[in-house]
Amino acid sequence: MKKLYICVKPDGLDNLLEMALSGHSQLQVLLEKDTDSLINTINYIGTPDILIIDDENLRNTTTAEFESIHTKILVYEQKQFIEDWECLDKANWQQVTKRVLDDLGSENQPTDYSTIPFHLLKNINSPICDVYIEILKSGVSHKIKLFNKNEEIDQPTVEKYLDKGIVHGFIETDNKEQFLNIISNQLYSKMMDSPSEEIVGKSLDTAITLLKEIGFNSTSTQLFDGVVENINKTLSQSKSKDLNLIKDLLESKSSRYYKLANLTSLLSMRVLQMSSWSSHIHQEILVYTALMANVTLDKEEMLFITDEEALAKSSLSEEDKSNIIHHAQSAYNLVQSDKDKPADADMFILEHHASKSGIGLNTALSSQNHKLTIVFRICEDFTIELLKLKEMDKHIKLDNIFKSLYEKHDKKILHQTIDLLRKCFSL
Repeated sequence: MKKLYICVKPDGLDNLLEMALSGHSQLQVLLEKDTDSLINTINYIGTPDILIIDDENLRNTTTAEFESIHTKILVYEQKQFIEDWECLDKANWQQVTKRVLDDLGSENQPTDYSTIPFHLLKNINSPICDVYIEILKSGVSHKIKLFNKNEEIDQPTVEKYLDKGIVHGFIETDNKEQFLNIISNQLYSKMMDSPSEEIVGKSLDTAITLLKEIGFNSTSTQLFDGVVENINKTLSQSKSKDLNLIKDLLESKSSRYYKLANLTSLLSMRVLQMSSWSSHIHQEILVYTALMANVTLDKEEMLFITDEEALAKSSLSEEDKSNIIHHAQSAYNLVQSDKDKPADADMFILEHHASKSGIGLNTALSSQNHKLTIVFRICEDFTIELLKLKEMDKHIKLDNIFKSLYEKHDKKILHQTIDLLRKCFSL
């Protein structure tokens, strides 16, 4: 059996590579969070046959550390060449997986079982195949059947195992593609038939999971496109219904991620409609940005951290804090493989915290930032404060929220955008 070590930033590429390469009987895949962890694994477990590392992690060490590894693959954001290394574009992760599988050659045999995100079971009534969990008995791994093919899934059981920390379920490898397609199709049909906030929100959450697990393909983008279509329908309604829409969304059982994305989209669109310079493409860019800018933040508490001070005070792990610092850049990298994204939307995702590199939480917007970035940030900041108050069951005083926005974004040109946002509430 060959060993593959993967050492890339936790920006979605790590999950994609692990998911794509873990289902092969002659390949052991180990995911390393940074170069220190990678070198420690090499010292204690041994040198891998294949290494995949990104340019950021490689900058923290030297190529000499990995000289004895047979196949060394660098995934880059900016094209580069290293002698005796294969250097591949980070955006084309499929090419990276193909290179690894080519290295396996005749040894490339799929395993009997593949993993699935366990929480996806919350979105289906009955599976098209048996679903298993893995347990250890006397140190030996065993697959135990949890749900039978075509039988109704007991949702309290799903919740029980999620509470116990179960992350992955298992299905037979031959059924995996059909299994994920069925989940996407079922949710898409529900969303088209009865597009309630709960159904659309659940569809977005599932689409995000699929995008991280299998990338942009017909299965994952069907749901994502359906969410965009529903949000655009909402935006086309009369402005007089906005306050009721906002109230319904705040009261819904949808995820924090969906509420933040939807409300930010709605308010951004209303501000654009009051701006003489906006066009239809700007609407497409802002909806896409609202849905994807925070896609690599995998814990809900991360969504409310928008500045360095709040990050430093948080109880999140150092790894989670690093994810927040890099999340704009990570989301930018993830959407590179979406060939249907609106033109330039990736750049607005990269710079939505006012940093050209997509790294950091720059709280200071300036007149140099693009008008769309200014609209997005101000509307997102407003929405975050609104959601905080709602979740804490505190009385919502819009004047207080706007006062904090004027203080945070204390420039005349920024105040003009806040003034337009106030008009959405007839203030």
